[in-house]
Amino acid sequence: MHFHFPILAISLISGSIASLLLLIIRKFIHIHHLKGHHEVGFPIFLQMGVIYAVLLGFVFSMVWDEFSNALKYVENEADNVKILMQLAPGLSPITETIQNDLKFYINRVVNYEWKEMMHQREDLESKKILDALQKTYINFYPQNAQQSVIYAESLHHFTTLSEYRNLRISKATEPHFSQVYGLLGIIGIIIIGVSYLFGMENITVQVTLTGLLCAMITAILTLMVLLNNPFSEHFPNIQHFAFQKILQ
Repeated sequence: MHFHFPILAISLISGSIASLLLLIIRKFIHIHHLKGHHEVGFPIFLQMGVIYAVLLGFVFSMVWDEFSNALKYVENEADNVKILMQLAPGLSPITETIQNDLKFYINRVVNYEWKEMMHQREDLESKKILDALQKTYINFYPQNAQQSVIYAESLHHFTTLSEYRNLRISKATEPHFSQVYGLLGIIGIIIIGVSYLFGMENITVQVTLTGLLCAMITAILTLMVLLNNPFSEHFPNIQHFAFQKILQ
């Protein structure tokens, strides 16, 4: 519901506005004058549509790749937390300290840091927990060969955990490139405006097609804006599936 509602609402509103504007224009401009633009204007309009479609597809592909990467960052971070908790029993006497710190870290990320990331900020308390856990590992000395193996493996996964956390924070705090979406929106408006220069005998069909075209462009742009911020309230499952399963 959180994800689909803004896309549907904004698309319906923009499509309705485009259709209404077309109806108003057709009341003042006769179909005969509009058909005079078809011979030269229509091929140019088609070229504009192709160029815009390619540009829109290219940007959407980039945004989708970044969204997929954000999912991987969160999943890999959570996986390394889970592995560290599984390895902790082999590192007596710091087992309880490791497990408690990791649980505290997960709760802090899910309940506090996620809200901060929605506003492109990092929760410093979560970072302090990892810093304290790092000191725990550094100050530990393996007591036998088995602990040495587990300790080395734990350090590897802790380092990997820190790397994916940094990638997650970097993704959450990076600029959202609103200028790009603004430019794509302006070009889309121009294309819709150019379509008003052409006319069909059946005004109902033209109004419907114009509204659908505007709604489709708006839906794609809105989707890209939402995907560009994967840690917003529109994607709550990212944190639930990745981190909260560890606490079950």
